[in-house]
Parts: sequence; C-alpha cells; structure tokens
Amino acid sequence: MCSMNDISSPQARQARLARIGQLAAAIGHEVQQPLAGIALNAEAALRWLDRPQADVAQAKAALVVIVEAAARANEAVRSMRRLAQQNGPGNDICWLDAMLAEVTVPLRERLAGQGIVLSAHFASGACAVRADRVQLRQVLHNLTINAIDALGGVDGRARTLQVSARPQRQAGGGARVLVTVSDSGKGLPRQAPESVFEPLVTNKAGGMGMGLAICRAIIEAHGGVLRARPGDPHGSVFEFTVPAGPAVSLDAASEVSAHPPRHAYARHG
Repeated sequence: MCSMNDISSPQARQARLARIGQLAAAIGHEVQQPLAGIALNAEAALRWLDRPQADVAQAKAALVVIVEAAARANEAVRSMRRLAQQNGPGNDICWLDAMLAEVTVPLRERLAGQGIVLSAHFASGACAVRADRVQLRQVLHNLTINAIDALGGVDGRARTLQVSARPQRQAGGGARVLVTVSDSGKGLPRQAPESVFEPLVTNKAGGMGMGLAICRAIIEAHGGVLRARPGDPHGSVFEFTVPAGPAVSLDAASEVSAHPPRHAYARHG
C-alpha cells in the first residue's frame, strides 16, 4: 500500500491519474454497447405502448432485454475495476462453447446481414477452462466484434469467422487451452501486427482504441498470452491461452464441433 508521501509525489500522482484515465476509457469502451442496447430497446418499448392498442407482451420483451443489458454493463464496470485494482481474476469453470453462443446469439442478425459464416471447432475435452467468466466473455466478445468489423468491407471471397480451441502442453506442467479466433477480413499490418494492442490506437471511425488493450490485460491477468498475426492468405488470427478446466485431456486429438445455435454456425463433421 502507498504511503501519503508516495501518493503526494508528482510521479505517483501522474501514474495514478494515468491509471484512472485508462480505467475510465476501458469502462467507457465496455459499457458502450449495453447502453446502446438499453436506449434502443427503451425506444422500442415506448413504441409498442404508444400504439392505439398497446402491445404489452412486446413491450415487456424489450424491457427484459433492457434489464439484461443493464446487468452486463454493471458486470463490465466491476470487471474493469477488478482488473485495474489487480485483485486477480475469478476462477470460474467456463464452457467455451456455451460462452461463444452467449456472445454470438445477439449478433445473429448482423452476421446474417453481412453474409458471415461462423464456425466453431473445439478439440475433445477442450471446452472447459478456468477463468473470470465476465472477463473471458469480454475477450471473446471484443475479438468477435473486431472480426465482424474487419469482414464488413470484404468482397470477392467468402466472409468467414472461425473460433477453435485445443489443449496446450506447458513446459512447467499444468494444462492450458489455446483459443484461436480467425477471420478472412481486411487483415493486420504485416510489419507490426502487435501494434494493434497499443492503447488508444485504432483504425475504426469513432473507435476508442481500448478493446484489444483490455483483452491483452485480461489474458495476462490469467497468466496467459494474447498474440496477433496476419492470416494466410487473408484476414487476421488472434490466439490466447487460459488455464484448462478439469475436463481437458492433454492427449486429446480428435476434433468435435461445438454445440452452437443452428442459425449462427456452420457445422463441420
């Protein structure tokens, strides 16, 4: 813990202000989508109620979405505070296939509208990992959104988004799972692909440049690594490692499809 003298020093104040600024930017980034969902569904609920014959069922459905979005925003704020305070992530058992479905179901209209084929492959026994559930969901969500954005301007080739997971042996013992998110989109700069992780660096109009920096901080807090490289011949590949759950076998070699919503994924035998 810092003493009063430490806090009052110019260097300590500057460091603390920088940390507060990064936390504020991170929170702003993570709550942006839930807040947009709240506003959109609130307007929809009002429209359903303003009809000559109010449709209470539809208004109620919109209100349920609002409650869920508010809960996600609250979770995101708490998650970013834990990350900034370096208290260590949670140790939940998370199922990657279920979490991917949770992330992508709200995006199904956007995926269909852009003609994106989403597929998932999880090696036998590699679905379970140990991680902070909220933080891992944030990583998958940010990487998925980035891939969808990168696919937006692609013409002349298939628009694909693939998520896979497989066990990974650790030199010092202990099992981990390697998760890969790849797309056939615009791709990364071949000279310096790792530059995308720098805070406040973005090529998106209106972007904050915090999403990938947050993802890397989350994965590193779990003792893992998050890397990026250009795809071959197109697109981007993001890979990260997280501690394996109790069901992972390091000898697993067979590939099985996850159990995603049928409208969201292409199945592979």
